[in-house]
Amino acid sequence: MAERENFTVPSSDGHSRLFGTLWKPEGQPSMVLQIAHGMLEHMGCYDEFASWLADQGILVAGHDHLGHGRTAEDPSQLGVFAAKVPPSDRRCQLRDAKCAAAVSEKDGTVFLIRDLNRVRTVLSRRYAGIPYFMMGHSMGSFMLRRYLTAFGDGICGAVLMGTGNQPKAAVMAGLALAGGASALFGPRSRSSTVERAWKQAFNRRFCPLRTSMDWLSTDEEQVDRYLSDPLCNFQFSSSAYRDLLRMVYDSEDIRLARRIPKDLPILLVSGDQDPVGEEGRGVLRAEALLRRAGVRQVETKLYPGCRHELVIEKNRLQVAGDILAWMESCRTS
Repeated sequence: MAERENFTVPSSDGHSRLFGTLWKPEGQPSMVLQIAHGMLEHMGCYDEFASWLADQGILVAGHDHLGHGRTAEDPSQLGVFAAKVPPSDRRCQLRDAKCAAAVSEKDGTVFLIRDLNRVRTVLSRRYAGIPYFMMGHSMGSFMLRRYLTAFGDGICGAVLMGTGNQPKAAVMAGLALAGGASALFGPRSRSSTVERAWKQAFNRRFCPLRTSMDWLSTDEEQVDRYLSDPLCNFQFSSSAYRDLLRMVYDSEDIRLARRIPKDLPILLVSGDQDPVGEEGRGVLRAEALLRRAGVRQVETKLYPGCRHELVIEKNRLQVAGDILAWMESCRTS
């Protein structure tokens, strides 16, 4: 039976503490899986998925990103990665050549990437010698793709769930809009119009609609649970949209993708009805990008009839089993 253990790690922003959770198997774990969760959710959303893997002997861990979950000290911090980078962090960034290669802008992306590495460092020391894997879902997948360009060495494999390869023009337009709103109205400003627009764009494929988030999963009970969770489905700030879109843009840059270790096994998993992955088309473009960048072991698995949140889809145990089997194959190869 899996045991849950909470932990905290100081954030690279200089004042926050990252709230994390371990799902520990009985006895010594055979592998470690660190998860980077998606936008507008938290690590608690992965409890069933992580508990099942822990029951199979996998140590699963992850933290609530800045502006998310229990890392946010109060509701006003939900949806805000960073208002600005403190001067001390700029100095630290300049001293850290690896981080300087990973992120070039002095904004929330600096903290998100570095926080992933802080948690990885803590876990790698605690579970030294155990094969280490990382998984990113949705926003977390773009974050992980960016992370791998600087910190990919030493990882046995990476799982990209709910990812895609967005049209460059659309990303650039969104960046201009979010960056302009952040500059004009402040980094913590929020827009209900922007919020409605992207949700409607993702949801329109699933008419007639039952909720505003039907695009997440075909499991209505799980969608309702998400909507009733006060730590999910909040409004993103304009600066957080800017930071997210910058990560999306950078993750699709072939020049940066070439920095990913060529021998790193990567698994892309997505529902073939996921609007983020454009019903699989964007996922296949992401696979092609990685192959063009020289990554030799890239595999894609699309699940028929499934939507965005595979960990709460009706076939979620099948997905977990497939990921486990892939991890086992990487460990023994």
